[in-house]
Amino acid sequence: MRCLRLFHRYCTVNNFMLLFSRDNINVSICMPLLKQCHLQNGRSIAKYCLSLPGKTGNFVSANTYIGTSGWNYPHWKSRFYHGAPKSQWLAYYARRFNAIEINATFYRLQAEKTFQRWYRQTPDKFRFVIKANHYLTHTKRLNQPHDSIRLEQQRAQALKEKLALVLWQLPGNFTVNVNRLSLFVDALASWDSVRHVIEFRHSSWFETEVATLLRHSNIAVCQSDAGGWPLWREVTADFVYLRLHGKPHTYVSNYSIGKLSALAAEIRTWLKQGRDVHVYFDNDAEGRAPRNALSLQRLLGE
Repeated sequence: MRCLRLFHRYCTVNNFMLLFSRDNINVSICMPLLKQCHLQNGRSIAKYCLSLPGKTGNFVSANTYIGTSGWNYPHWKSRFYHGAPKSQWLAYYARRFNAIEINATFYRLQAEKTFQRWYRQTPDKFRFVIKANHYLTHTKRLNQPHDSIRLEQQRAQALKEKLALVLWQLPGNFTVNVNRLSLFVDALASWDSVRHVIEFRHSSWFETEVATLLRHSNIAVCQSDAGGWPLWREVTADFVYLRLHGKPHTYVSNYSIGKLSALAAEIRTWLKQGRDVHVYFDNDAEGRAPRNALSLQRLLGE
């Protein structure tokens, strides 16, 4: 992430942003810079350029990750798992979806053996998103973040290459504090083997200054659809992240085929821009989350 910020500053100072003034970015110039930076986990300068306002391109291969927010719901036993024993639920889930957002990590730190078990129970191409523990986001409110970030990273390293993203969910009563967010974003540069996404639940954050700060570090805004807090439809990274909690009734409301079809059209647009897309359903009531996720997969032909 630090490399990306330096690259962006270099381009601005030397007026090289003209490279990106057309619809298709000059990859022949971007790629040598990529090799010099030695970015981890497939990050690329060219893909980063897509996060700049109005930039598109068709030179990168984008992927869609669709799943649910959690899998360990007792009321899904008959509605989704069809009576399978609880010990087999994650493996069952992973045969139907290619990614999952883990909620349990938000409530308590998980043991290394737990991450190891999750890793073993899922296919090679399966990907995890962990929701960071609430201590840093809700108790410390992003203050003095380095130790908390280091602890999250140490605990999650057992997921290895299957860890794709870390979700940082801010509380609904946490209002905008750009200075604190900037320090947090700088601290996240120490964990550049994964990408990061922030869910803002107060509209005071929905500002150009915040979007610009995130864009320069390739951190995504979580597009969080719910009945209980506002939605910020802003794209600030080389990927798009959606949490569909249910609306108008959070965690309950179903998404109709009409709404899912409109979402599928948006996803196709983002994919054409070269952006990965992550979509996780959190409307777990009555087993609606996995049903909606399966419906979206079918609409996208997956």
